[in-house]
Amino acid sequence: GGGIALGMYFASLFSPYPFFGLELGPAGQACVRGLLTFAAALGGLTIMRMGGPVQCWAADRDWKRAARDFLLGSIIGVPLSVLNVAALRFTSGQSLAWQNPLSAALDALQPAVVEEVIFRFAAWGLLWLLLKASLPESAVTISGGLALLIHNYSHFDELFIQSPLTALGMGLVVAVLWGVPPTLLAKKRGLESAIAFHWVQDVARFWAGL
Repeated sequence: GGGIALGMYFASLFSPYPFFGLELGPAGQACVRGLLTFAAALGGLTIMRMGGPVQCWAADRDWKRAARDFLLGSIIGVPLSVLNVAALRFTSGQSLAWQNPLSAALDALQPAVVEEVIFRFAAWGLLWLLLKASLPESAVTISGGLALLIHNYSHFDELFIQSPLTALGMGLVVAVLWGVPPTLLAKKRGLESAIAFHWVQDVARFWAGL
């Protein structure tokens, strides 16, 4: 949480959504994102110790496996990061405006870590906890799908107001291409792999100035 707060305060390329519509400024956003990440990580770790669906190898101090899975997630994410940049350029009509790659790499940790910890680690775990008694055989799959959809469609809130059908269609495409891979990586390889996949997407996006 502290690392996220510090990174948010000095971020130059990443601009988060206003917190419940409130413009908090860099210090306010840093505090909010740091606290949310800390709370979500704590909840996710508690559920993980109860047999939850997503493992965090760094929490077990298995640094070798954490690093290996982070590398795997990064490699898998590279082709889709190129597609992501192309898609964003097409849909936004913006030209590429290359930014400092180090700033892009550091700022990309903000959405990657925060969103994966909140949605893929904590939310998935909480939904699994709620469903496992009534749906023991399918709780992991159903809760993972729900967490994926909640995370995915949270990016289309404004478009839902303007054009619900367009938001549903675009959201479905994004969910399949950029939501399913980190979900599978989180389940099969662990949280670090999902974070890495997400991180690579945003490194490419920020580096390209999109």
